Order: sequence, then structure tokens, then C-alpha cells
Amino acid sequence: MKLLLENWRKYLAENKKTGTLNSDYPGYVEVYSPYSKDQKIARVGSPGDRVEILGSWSDKGMRWLEIDINGTKGWIDATELTVDQAKPIAEGEGEYFPWLKEIQATDDFDEIQAILESGRFKKLNTGGFRAVYQPVDDPDHVIKMIHEPDDYKMQMNEDDFNTSKRYPLIFPRAYAHADDFSWVVMEKATPITAMDMDDLEKVLDKSFPTEKEAILTSRREANINPADPFHILKMIMSSFRGVDEPLGQDEKVSAAQDLLAPVAGPAYQELSKAMQEFNIDKYEIGRGNIGYDNEGNFKIIDSSIFDWDFDWSKV
Repeated sequence: MKLLLENWRKYLAENKKTGTLNSDYPGYVEVYSPYSKDQKIARVGSPGDRVEILGSWSDKGMRWLEIDINGTKGWIDATELTVDQAKPIAEGEGEYFPWLKEIQATDDFDEIQAILESGRFKKLNTGGFRAVYQPVDDPDHVIKMIHEPDDYKMQMNEDDFNTSKRYPLIFPRAYAHADDFSWVVMEKATPITAMDMDDLEKVLDKSFPTEKEAILTSRREANINPADPFHILKMIMSSFRGVDEPLGQDEKVSAAQDLLAPVAGPAYQELSKAMQEFNIDKYEIGRGNIGYDNEGNFKIIDSSIFDWDFDWSKV
């Protein structure tokens, strides 16, 4: 009986359903079921927190999840949480990504590149350091592969993986990597270019709604085009202090901070922390290195904007 109980506990631990609270999470759970007369709430957790999923309930087109946040149990709208994969990455990545098994089976760099260049993968993009491939049977994930074995290029993949874990609201989620970080598997993020004004508009509405409204409200009489989302993004970025800020910009930065700080949402707060921690140049955040995930959330997709002197051992 003791062995049976131990195996059952092990099964429950290994098959526990978990998720990450996203930017839609309002900061509280409903203690009782959504249709209960008792509307008691418990303020607990924040976007980016990992939680355990205890159960679900669907009715009239709505779906709720019962979750446990550090011992506090309650109900939330299912749209406020991003469900994790069925197994932890280290234990189940090969099963969740069947296309990855052949790559994991070899350490030969040229052989891995040959697999990625086969008809089973589609090359989405290539830069000076890495290429991005999408499995033809898996449109939601990509694998980033460096062009040649090089510590500098491997560091880019490692930074992608680490920042994903530390700042899940603004960086694409990472799932698996080579031992030497020659490749890394991540969720697919769609880049935003100069022609994607409608896409950026939706991203701002999803990730920076209060910041956008504050900017539009404060500048209605100023020379600002409310139909230009890139102008709105530029205004948001102007609230951060630059790596080498030009002289005379302090007052403008302070004014932007005074405007946005009181209404700052989870994505803005996380972006602010990442900007400071990685010494990111705010002038590098824009067309070409930003995008959005399959839920329309803002994502930074180019880690080449990082300060390469950042010391992960201090994290």
C-alpha cells in the first residue's frame, strides 16, 4: 500500500497541469465558483506567475479554470492563463516535439544543419548569426540554429532561453535547447515590419492599452497622429532612459515617465525591468526586432540588442 501511494503521488506530480498568468490576469481570483452568490475575491499573484490548474468549467461559451496560486485556490477566466505543456521541458520535450527527436539524437553540427535544410522544415529567416526554421507539421514553434559553432552565436541562443524564463510576458517562450546552445526551440513570434500598422495597433491594444490611452489623451492637442501605432510605440519607448542618452533629453524622459508610470500595466513593467537589467538600447526596440505571439502579445524577438556583458551568474 505504501509503495502504491508513493507511485500515485509521483504520478500526480509528474502529470500536474500548470500554466502562466498572462497580461489579462486582473490580480485576483474568485474564491467560489463564478455562478456563486458569494462574490468573494482573493487578491493574489501577478502576470508571469506559474500556477497549478486544478480543474475547469465551461458554460454558455465561457470557460473558467480553478487554479492554485501559492496555496490560494480560486477561479479565473481561461483567457487569463497560458497553459504550459503537458510535461516539464527536461522530461518530455522529445514527446511533445516529435520532429526534435532526430536532432536530439546527434551531436554532429553538419548533420543537424542538413536535417533543418531538408523538406521537413521551412526556413523563415536568416541573419548574420542564426537561421530560423519552422517544422512543416508544427506552425506554432521554431528552432533557431547558429550558422557555425561559435561562443558568441551560442550565447545568443542561451540569452533567448534565459530571458524567456525570466520575462515571459515580453519574450517568446523557450522550450528546449542543445547542450551547447547551438540550437534552441521557441514559440513562433511573428515579426512586425513597417507595413504592419494594423498588427502593431492590435498588439498595443493587447499589451499596452492603458499606456496607449494615456498618450493619446495627453497629446490630443499636440502634433501626434493617433492612427500611427509606430508613433505610439516610440512614445512608450521614450519613457525609458537610453544607454547613451543625448544631452537635453532628461526632461523629456521624466515627463514621459510621469505620464506612463501611474498607468503602467504588467507588460510595460516587465519591459522596464528587462531594459534596465540587460542594458537594452531603447532606440533598438522597433521595426524588425519586435513581434507578437499567437495570442497577439508584444514580444521582443531579437536578442542581439542585449548588452553582451550581462552576467547571468548574478541573477
